[in-house]
Amino acid sequence: MPTKDPFKLLLASRILRSFAMSFIFLVIPLYLKYLGYNVEEIGLIYVPFILSAIILPVVLGNVGDRFGYKKALITTDVLMVLSLYLLSSYRSLPFIILAGLIGGYNISNGSLRGAFSPGQTALIANLYEKDRRIKILGYITLAAGIAGVFGPALLLLSRITTNIYVPLLRFGILVMIISIIPLFFIKENKHNIKKSKIVSGSTFKFLWKILIINSLNGFSAGIFMPLLPLWLILRFNTSTTTISAVFIIINIAASVGAAFSGKISQRLGSIKTATITRVLGGSFLVVAAFSPILAVFVLFYLLRSFINGFGTPTRSMIVVNNVDNTDMGTASGMAGSVTRISALSTSISGYIMDIDIISPLLIAGVLQIVSGILYEGFFRKIKD
Repeated sequence: MPTKDPFKLLLASRILRSFAMSFIFLVIPLYLKYLGYNVEEIGLIYVPFILSAIILPVVLGNVGDRFGYKKALITTDVLMVLSLYLLSSYRSLPFIILAGLIGGYNISNGSLRGAFSPGQTALIANLYEKDRRIKILGYITLAAGIAGVFGPALLLLSRITTNIYVPLLRFGILVMIISIIPLFFIKENKHNIKKSKIVSGSTFKFLWKILIINSLNGFSAGIFMPLLPLWLILRFNTSTTTISAVFIIINIAASVGAAFSGKISQRLGSIKTATITRVLGGSFLVVAAFSPILAVFVLFYLLRSFINGFGTPTRSMIVVNNVDNTDMGTASGMAGSVTRISALSTSISGYIMDIDIISPLLIAGVLQIVSGILYEGFFRKIKD
């Protein structure tokens, strides 16, 4: 263990990044709409954004296993800064696509998403003993989620000017640059030299089951998450101001749930926690899809976010707790990347939404229920 607990440094970096990503997630689809793209086109434009989140976690995870997880995280954030610069400076489609390809963006709102997430999970596993990892990640998720509450509030500025999206993207650049600084002061532990090109055989025996689960969840997330702000506008004819308020509430619920993840996981075990939270989360998403008014949707989606918050740190740590310590970065990256591969379903989400507004959330909820059941089916014999 390092002589100085790096928790505060991890926390500071994560809070700043979460604040930036919480409004960038909302700004990008609305900005594309402002530029004149329709729902179907925006769904297709999201494909390169997701491709970067497929490739970068595996590449940078492998880099982390070989040269250090801190370096991998810094590289991830530098690429995000360059991507935001391109988005905010150029309006032509080729530059938007290039920005998407290098950004490693999150495909959903929340405090632990995107190419950064697998690297952070591996770094925490490197810094802390097994029995502390979920607790540490839970606290970081809580703080990051609270920070993420303030990001959507910036959309209230759209009441002053409709051209607020470029200034927000540039403000995101500044915050992301500042978030990198604490990472330089973290001293990680040395780990065994990685010998396998990708992952060891023992790691893959566990990992392939995670890949199946994450592929279902990724397809689910891709179907509805990236276009959720537009879904709310089309479903309830609401405003960007209301959307801002909705996501503030959602982020609070998810972050509070994450604070209890360590205690729940200790009581139920990580596998049961992952199963129960994913099944309940999917169930509430199905109910939310049929909500007749916005207030009912917010209630059930809030419950979904709260319960999902319990499981997020636990599911992240299940991977690194059950693979070789030389594979933690790559395994986390692969687990994240298969989620993003499946999330290419975003390319058809606009068409599905056009045909039936309820279907994206309904399909997503059912798939999340199935993926939750698979945790218990695959890993019931694992002892925490």
